[in-house]
Amino acid sequence: MNEQFNNIAILAVRQKLSPAFEGDPIKPPTFAGKDNEPTYVIYDVKGRRDCIIDTQPSQANRVEPVFDGSGLIPDSTVKVGDKTVPLTALGHRVADAALRFSDGAEDVAAALDAAFSGDNVPLAKLAPTSLLFGAWDSRGNVKVKLTRVVRAEIRATDVSEPIAVLGQYRSSVDRPIEGDNKELSAEGLLDCPTSGLGGVICNGEITRTVQVNVRAIRKMGDSVQDYILGLALVALLAPADLDLREGCNLVITSTTAEAVKEDSTRTPVTMTYEEAVEFAKKAAAKFGVGAAREFVYDEA
Repeated sequence: MNEQFNNIAILAVRQKLSPAFEGDPIKPPTFAGKDNEPTYVIYDVKGRRDCIIDTQPSQANRVEPVFDGSGLIPDSTVKVGDKTVPLTALGHRVADAALRFSDGAEDVAAALDAAFSGDNVPLAKLAPTSLLFGAWDSRGNVKVKLTRVVRAEIRATDVSEPIAVLGQYRSSVDRPIEGDNKELSAEGLLDCPTSGLGGVICNGEITRTVQVNVRAIRKMGDSVQDYILGLALVALLAPADLDLREGCNLVITSTTAEAVKEDSTRTPVTMTYEEAVEFAKKAAAKFGVGAAREFVYDEA
């Protein structure tokens, strides 16, 4: 590995965020709760309510497209029916069903098996972001679990109880004399009260954290270390995509980056995003980016 990263365990970026307007509620992601009712992930920390604003898988999905068209990875696609999407858009990356049931299934399985045996080169040639953001071949070789090297998330501290949102829908046409109420309501022909989750007020801090596990990269083998490190640096320093969801308008107020060494000492990271891209380009040229492919999903 590049010697400037010797003895470094973790690279980290911390970004302080705030609502676009002070005091505005922000909407966290919703998940299925009791009786499948939507709920936020709010948890207790020594009597304080903290909240997840964006999960690790969601952040990975927001960062990964930065590599599309960059020349740093093969711009491979998968065709499903009439739709063609980049591999970076697949929810399970190289372990996604769209690839496992494609005309490249044998190559995918071979690359995953090689990674399980300690040879990461085939996977780095085929789908390098799977080595970066992790993947689990849970329906094929279940033993193949790729460590998430880049881990990002957004959390808020000291949040209020969820704010309730109430509303009233009024039909723009007169109610028909006859008809099943459920059917009429489904067609928007009945007045209907509405209710839902309106977000939370953050009284503490909102922080986006991105970490690169340099230790995990060292375990990948000398032939791919610098290539994956270059990709990880790009992911670490890439501009944040903060278009999270409706009702969650955040802006960055400060950014710090540091390297955490094995002895726990910390030093500032002064590398810029542009410098990370240049580092990655040199490492990619030396490694040799894999050829782009079009995989075709087979319905059969």
